[in-house]
Amino acid sequence: MVNGFSIHNTPEENSAALQMALDRGGEITIEEAGIYDVSTMLLLSNNTMLRCSPGVILRRQKCAGETNHCFANRGMYAHETNHNIHIHGLTLMTNGVESASYNENTRNAVLGMRGHLAFRYVENLEIRDFTVRDLLKKDYAIQICDFSRVVLENLYIEGMKDGVHFGPGTDFIVRHGYFKTFDDPIALNGNDYSVSNPTLGWIENGIIEDCHDLAAESTTGFFVRILSGAWVEWFPDMEVQQSDAVVYNHRLYRVAMAPNGEKYISHTPPTHEAGIVEVDGIRWVRTQDECYTAGCRNITFRDITLRKDRNTAFGFIMSEDPYQRCYYPRAPLPLENGFVFDNVRVLGKVQNFIYAEGTVDDIRVIHSDLADSRIAFKARSVEGLTYPETNLTLMANRMTSETAPIVSSDGIPVRLHAVCNNTATGFRPTTAGEVLMMD
Repeated sequence: MVNGFSIHNTPEENSAALQMALDRGGEITIEEAGIYDVSTMLLLSNNTMLRCSPGVILRRQKCAGETNHCFANRGMYAHETNHNIHIHGLTLMTNGVESASYNENTRNAVLGMRGHLAFRYVENLEIRDFTVRDLLKKDYAIQICDFSRVVLENLYIEGMKDGVHFGPGTDFIVRHGYFKTFDDPIALNGNDYSVSNPTLGWIENGIIEDCHDLAAESTTGFFVRILSGAWVEWFPDMEVQQSDAVVYNHRLYRVAMAPNGEKYISHTPPTHEAGIVEVDGIRWVRTQDECYTAGCRNITFRDITLRKDRNTAFGFIMSEDPYQRCYYPRAPLPLENGFVFDNVRVLGKVQNFIYAEGTVDDIRVIHSDLADSRIAFKARSVEGLTYPETNLTLMANRMTSETAPIVSSDGIPVRLHAVCNNTATGFRPTTAGEVLMMD
């Protein structure tokens, strides 16, 4: 039991009591079923286990001046890596509480962090048996970046915003998840808007298995968004917009302006070591040490059920819009590779099983039921962007349509390897555009 933590106490009393217990580390168990009100952000350190027994619900209440993560790790603010943080059995009611709008004076503000459960600089993070049913339009349920070795298991997430939102890191598992979100249930955003992740880079070596996209009346985005990008060294008089990244003096900076599509001319490079500084009327945020590309590598999707009607289930996206320009002209190639889709079942109306406008290679779809969905590639016309060849393998899949193009490509060379699909000897998926069927 946690001394001073009670269903009868004020949110402030509960927050203080639980924080005191978390500060001691070790295993903390909340045993008595009921609704516990909390307000201030709760911080976890190394070697800490928070265990909630069945029937325990934490209900958020507003706290003036806070960024209003419900849980976060201390290392996010100290720029130190935390180890061995476990949260088991948490049921969360967001209760209309979301993060405050970012400004430099907001307490505990980190531009780009907006998860109810927010973790940055973590190793060996486990979140198991987690439920939230009332996400609003701004904050993600779980946000994790700059990580290694993460396990998310037994999730039920419902609401308007992303369920699980990843930034750069390596070695992760998302297992046994049920999602009913208006926006992306799972976002693998190596690249991202400046207000949606604090750093850019690569997400690698992941397994997403036994996850379900539940039916809903409306939606946007993708079941899984895979967001890539690339940028350049700062140069005089370069044109930039919201979320553009540049490298200068071995540091990465990003534009932090309004997402209105406005372009700015940068005459003077950013040089500050931390925070946000305005130069030539452009607000630049220092994010990290230099890197030039971002995306995903070596991800397996296994035993996935797609019940929701969507335009696209899995999107390899390298977009340009008022919020972000993923690829700056003449930037390096952000080549993503190593994607396996194993036993994915399309039960809803899904137009595109996969839609790819990013630079991606080595996609394998095996033992899956695509129903009448398609796989589509479409090149973006950007100066300096040359698409490499994409190898696509379709093996032992079921496809309802055998007439309309199952695989199409506009501007991207695709080598299609098709083996034993529809269990019919000699079946060859129909194609259109720049798709070369290999024997």
